Amino acid sequence: MGLEAFVRGAALFRRDRRATVRSRCRVTMANTAIAGAPTIQLARDQMEEELGMIEDWESQASLGTKDPWAAFLRGTICARADYVDAAEQFFDKSQRFGFNKGYEPYYRRAANLFRLGRVEEAALIWDLGLLQSTEMVGNLLHFGHKFNKEYSQFLPLWYGPPRPIQQAVCYYCCGRYKDAINLLGPVSITAGVTPELFLWFTASKIRQEKNVKVMR
Repeated sequence: MGLEAFVRGAALFRRDRRATVRSRCRVTMANTAIAGAPTIQLARDQMEEELGMIEDWESQASLGTKDPWAAFLRGTICARADYVDAAEQFFDKSQRFGFNKGYEPYYRRAANLFRLGRVEEAALIWDLGLLQSTEMVGNLLHFGHKFNKEYSQFLPLWYGPPRPIQQAVCYYCCGRYKDAINLLGPVSITAGVTPELFLWFTASKIRQEKNVKVMR
């Protein structure tokens, strides 16, 4: 995957950042005032606006139809707007076109697959993301570090609960209770214990210990 594509993509989102922030502010204010179908329409409008930005960038940069960065951005935008089928298509294209280094493409795709109900497939993709994360430890030349430092700020915000919780829930649904516990334990230390985290941790502990009492 060419790094020049990332640079062009970063420049696009830096240039249009103010307009995007304005769009998000409009959606936030509207969501506060009204609910239901109008809110869904606003989310769709925002998605279409951001997808239009990517189309403009592709046209200006003459990227062609197989740029992995553009496909990945489209996937993240569609996922946030609950267009999970379209998001999976874009995530798949992005990885086939070459964006398969670092954990970000795997984590985003896995979370979307879980929302599609493809739980076991999502767990396998989570595993690949963890493998990439492990390979980055102590390897400062790994592409994932460059991506996190220079480009991750231009991605759409993470959708839903924190990533470790989503990953742990997926493992729980696959019967991988120990893996879920290993993810939730560190989160409770770094981010604090929330009711959601406590419930999933307790359920995983009970399942792992075959219904042994875990609360004293």
